[in-house]
Amino acid sequence: MEGWKKYSFKEIASLSKGKYNPKKEKLDLPCIELEHLESETGRLLGYTSSLLQRSTKNRFKPGDILYGKLRPYLRKYYFPNFEGVCSSEIWVLKNEKQKVYNKYLYYVIQTNRFNQNANKSSGTKMPRADWDFVSETVFPIPPFNEQYKIALILSTWDKAIELKEKLIEQKKEQKKGLMQKLLTGEVRLPGFKEEWKIVRLGEIGKTYNGLSGKSAGDFGKGKPYI
Repeated sequence: MEGWKKYSFKEIASLSKGKYNPKKEKLDLPCIELEHLESETGRLLGYTSSLLQRSTKNRFKPGDILYGKLRPYLRKYYFPNFEGVCSSEIWVLKNEKQKVYNKYLYYVIQTNRFNQNANKSSGTKMPRADWDFVSETVFPIPPFNEQYKIALILSTWDKAIELKEKLIEQKKEQKKGLMQKLLTGEVRLPGFKEEWKIVRLGEIGKTYNGLSGKSAGDFGKGKPYI
């Protein structure tokens, strides 16, 4: 590929050394924990306050990249546009080498190559990505103008996916509301005016609490079992 060069990950990114000590600092900053990062989407689900913390946290700035090193198979990452602190189980990756465009680096950590090596980690019950191993991973990197265009295309897709998923959630809520109205008689379909009957659940079917003490005869022949 013309113009592309190969770099190890440590040549295009570095781990931030910035720390936040709640015992010495009293800044009210957003604090991101692993549970605040949605798997595989790059979305922030929420955050807490740095004033509520008791342990040392990593600091990040706008344009840094966050990657969850604990249980890396969950693929938790985020591209913040604000300053804050985060769990020590989250890597804060900085683009100090200036060999890549920030947003392009954000997509590099989402590749299969990066995640495969991040998952060759230490520990079994609480696996963590090993920086010494991951940092040696080699990536082909295009020229800056191509990086920018690639990142722009992928960002556009991310926005389109997020919008589509929001629309789906809205439709789900609309369906729930319609279901409640239709199944309670609050809204009637055109052409139906007959009065509804009120019956007990036991009058229209049988319920079983587990299979203990039951035989095939209790369920009838040829009836599906769920």
